[in-house]
Amino acid sequence: GVSMEELLKEKVAGNKAYAEKKYSEAIKHYSALLRHAAPFPAHTREKEGAPPLRSVALSNRAACRLKLGDFEAAVKDCSDALEVYPAYEKALFRRGEAYRGLKKWKEALTDMR
Repeated sequence: GVSMEELLKEKVAGNKAYAEKKYSEAIKHYSALLRHAAPFPAHTREKEGAPPLRSVALSNRAACRLKLGDFEAAVKDCSDALEVYPAYEKALFRRGEAYRGLKKWKEALTDMR
């Protein structure tokens, strides 16, 4: 199986690629994290009080997709992140941004309130 350490390595690599504006590369890392995280419980967290790692990876991948203008995929990632962790403000805000990109104003307003 995959260790928590390996999951976090993908997260760190994804965050670094994002910071360097290498969005497609970042997506690969977040996707790998999600694949490897599959056997873990859905609410596995990096540390106490943090959002579930799966939600973080989905929300971060959505941020990359927003940057690339792939709004439909960003909406789906955010919705999946919120399914695991409905209280995730960052995912809600990013989904609002994606809806705005799709000119779905009503949905955007609901998410960004």
